Amino acid sequence: TTAVCDGLTPGTTGFARVAAANKCGYGAFGPPVDADMKDDVPQCPQRPRAIEVGPIHAKLSWMLPYDCGEKITHFWIRYSETETDGRSERERDKGEFLVVGRKHSCILAPMLSEREYTFEIAAENCVGIGDWSLPSLPVRIASAVAPLKPGKPAFVSSSISSVVARWNQ
Repeated sequence: TTAVCDGLTPGTTGFARVAAANKCGYGAFGPPVDADMKDDVPQCPQRPRAIEVGPIHAKLSWMLPYDCGEKITHFWIRYSETETDGRSERERDKGEFLVVGRKHSCILAPMLSEREYTFEIAAENCVGIGDWSLPSLPVRIASAVAPLKPGKPAFVSSSISSVVARWNQ
């Protein structure tokens, strides 16, 4: 006789034991058997959130998904400009960023000012890349701003044909 146990967690060890049953009740359980579940790609992360937006960047945050038995090594961020501003699909900004390591936030830059984007995320381990998350809520990158006035320059050194100066931004 065989039985199938579904819904087990990849990268873990499962245990099973059986007992016979009839109209008089249950018999004693037999000895347990263990089975190592194969490692798999990481689970799908929850949708990322934009926690800060500037004139050329967006800072994203996400919850770390279960690694399914192998350590997460990278996250992939996919960004797509929305259709809100009326640009054709070909004209919209889109691409991917690679985030190395087991992080839960990153700053994406440079982004195009005054455009609306959504973001998706996928986790990667040595088995492969897991499923992409649902898209984030749309986020508008801030308007471009003029740079701030720099500090007063200070002399550092000079040569016969050049001068080196420094200043605070």
